[in-house]
Amino acid sequence: MPFDLLTIGGGFSGLVTACRAGQLGLKAAVLEARTEERYRCSSRYSTGVFGVMGISLMNRPEALAQAIIAGTDGTAKPDLARAIAANAKRAQEWLEL
Repeated sequence: MPFDLLTIGGGFSGLVTACRAGQLGLKAAVLEARTEERYRCSSRYSTGVFGVMGISLMNRPEALAQAIIAGTDGTAKPDLARAIAANAKRAQEWLEL
């Protein structure tokens, strides 16, 4: 069966990517290696809380960007940290749809 998009892993990233592809009219598949009902994964460890570096997305984008840079010991690219911070709340709102 042909697909337009294949994601590896059924975590947040894989599922969000597959859902967005579907919204855009693409045929997506998600491959997940685990079959147990309650296996260990990052979405379970986070208890479904969506944040940036452990802080709420309700914070100002500047605060989120600073948290990313501080949380990565300054190794994050500042322009990428600002882009993530600027779009984090919008991403959460999209996930809530």
